Amino acid sequence: MKKITAKDMTNIQKLVGDIRESNLKYVDYCVSENFGIFIPSVGFCEY
Repeated sequence: MKKITAKDMTNIQKLVGDIRESNLKYVDYCVSENFGIFIPSVGFCEY
């Protein structure tokens, strides 16, 4: 898993609403301004 950048976190929050980085601890993701893919990959997905 990669470190969530500030830009990615802003895009994620635009897409899914109020969420914290800790909620994505076990989630792999790929996001842009208008689209995101989220895959719970190694543990319980808190979101």
